[in-house]
Amino acid sequence: DSLDIYPLGCYYFGSRDPKPYRNESASDRLLRMKSNYAAYGMRNCVAAVLLV
Repeated sequence: DSLDIYPLGCYYFGSRDPKPYRNESASDRLLRMKSNYAAYGMRNCVAAVLLV
């Protein structure tokens, strides 16, 4: 296994306001995630990276 490490200039650092919490059940959340995957495919960005 290997890990590709890229220069920090390749990344954007910022912050956003949190999204409002949705009152939905686990099954509703799963249906929403499946629908988003069918419409948009695999995610091509991440919300956070944690380096230790």
